[in-house]
Amino acid sequence: MIGINLNRGSRSNMERKIQLLVTNPNNRLKEQLFNKDNIKLLDSFAEIVWNPYQREFTAEELKRYIQGKDALITSWGTHPLTREILDCGDRLKFIGHTGGTVKWLVEPDFFERGIMLVNGNAALAKAVAEYCFLIALSDSWNFISTVNIVKAGGWLTNEDVSDGLNGKSIGLVGYGEISKGFIELLKAFDVCIYVYSNYCSQDEANRMGFKLADLSTVCGCDIVSLHTTLNEKTYHMLGKYELSCIRDNALLINTGRAELIDEKALMDELRTGRFRAVLDVFYQEPLAFDHELRSLNNVICTPHSAGTSQYWRRKQADYVIEDMKRFFAREMPCYAISRQQYDRLT
Repeated sequence: MIGINLNRGSRSNMERKIQLLVTNPNNRLKEQLFNKDNIKLLDSFAEIVWNPYQREFTAEELKRYIQGKDALITSWGTHPLTREILDCGDRLKFIGHTGGTVKWLVEPDFFERGIMLVNGNAALAKAVAEYCFLIALSDSWNFISTVNIVKAGGWLTNEDVSDGLNGKSIGLVGYGEISKGFIELLKAFDVCIYVYSNYCSQDEANRMGFKLADLSTVCGCDIVSLHTTLNEKTYHMLGKYELSCIRDNALLINTGRAELIDEKALMDELRTGRFRAVLDVFYQEPLAFDHELRSLNNVICTPHSAGTSQYWRRKQADYVIEDMKRFFAREMPCYAISRQQYDRLT
């Protein structure tokens, strides 16, 4: 493993800089992830080769560029790192993915190579949690409908009240970084939080101040938000029965994956107007122009934008860079991905 001396001094007094390839295309996403501060930090311990194109590297280009590199930084717009590409990484010891899931980036046998893999999911999750908090708060205060009343020339009286967020029950399906961030934001409010999870312990629930519950109980809360990964076990985990457990006038938020919910069962319920839904993910994206979801009064659709905070996008790169610095200084990265974690990813 390569040691790094980050102290100022002449090159003769410093250990060799690591050789780094950044695969991000030269586009707006690169500008959102990297700025002068985190580039300066990278420059302090790495010789950087940037993707010069406004497109992703082809497989053949990656095979050439990866040779002699100690580390990679990847993101959306990176060709999957196939076995053939990784075989060309003769010195590769570290991959930092500035996005979330790495299930598409590397294959399961990647972990046999002994290469450290980290990602920026912790920062991305904070952005999604912030979005969910925004939706929960604005819906509880009837914000959009109130604005529309005023725009239409109407007004409200002191007898017109909103439920507000305090006093509500919040049901979270899945317990990961997004749920943790959402719960932290909710701590200032008098709410009762229920979580359905196959992995969360009772000690963790006690520490974070929520109750573990079965799926039907979670679906019966005032606000239901989906934060579990998509896999064979969670595909259509909300079907006709689970959706029937959602109480009248409740709010359903889905920022996870569309396939967590049976689409037909969801549409049947939404057409009744019995509860509201805010959906950020869809079976086909972009959502078709004439899709019925666009016209339902009890549905708000957003364009897979829950994680698009500039602040947290920059942090996605920051977290990866800090972990890279730790790794090459012989310290354990904070956001390392194990094979077990990989298997649970979307």
